[in-house]
Amino acid sequence: MFTEREALRLRCEQLNDAEINLLRQLREERNEIYSKLRELDNQNNPDEATDANMIHKKSLLELANETVKSFEKNKSANCVILKP
Repeated sequence: MFTEREALRLRCEQLNDAEINLLRQLREERNEIYSKLRELDNQNNPDEATDANMIHKKSLLELANETVKSFEKNKSANCVILKP
């Protein structure tokens, strides 16, 4: 026989499981919609779609390298040689 506490805990777990399943279903539906939108965009504007796909995302190494160069440039610009 369940106590009220056990019944509430069980129901809470059931709600958590239902919430996870619902979120998964919503995510899948959203992904299908985005996929269909991309497909429609590619049909309507094939030239623009290829340009959008060619956008280069910088790697972490490239971003780090640019940051280092920026720091070096700022450091050399801020260095003032004082002559007596």
